[in-house]
Amino acid sequence: MVQSILRGHGFSGHTPRFLDYGAKPRVHFATIMRRTYLFFALAGLELARYLLLAFAAQPFAAALPAAQQMLRLVAAPNLLFAVGFFFIGIDARRYGGYRPLLVVGKAVSLFSALIALPRLFGGDSVSGYALARAVVPAIALLDASVIAVLLAWHPEKPAAAEPAQPEPERIEVD
Repeated sequence: MVQSILRGHGFSGHTPRFLDYGAKPRVHFATIMRRTYLFFALAGLELARYLLLAFAAQPFAAALPAAQQMLRLVAAPNLLFAVGFFFIGIDARRYGGYRPLLVVGKAVSLFSALIALPRLFGGDSVSGYALARAVVPAIALLDASVIAVLLAWHPEKPAAAEPAQPEPERIEVD
């Protein structure tokens, strides 16, 4: 029926197509927002890391009621790691520039944990330190493994764009 309508309006030999565009679509949805689920998992680990740090700091803040809130405030910038991993997880090519910042931030965090270890394991055995003695090495190990993942991960290279088809040469007939 469509063919007969098109022939009636001078469109003989025309094959109707969706939106009348037979070439490749202009928007390639396969390349938009490629998800990298490894970084979503790392973002979740960073949220858990923040909560674990805030929980492990409670015995140190027991003497002052406002100290616990201040420790949470001091630890809050660690949430930027989770946000950075989340954005890299959404689109690794677009937000890949966050990767060096995350490596440096994790290296600083690892260095801080390594500095804290001798003080935690040396000397007195306060009962509140038991949680910190378990959490700080675990966080240092997590930070070291995240640094290794960030340094070993290389985003896939973008596909080379196809060269534009040259316009056919026009020949005038006399």
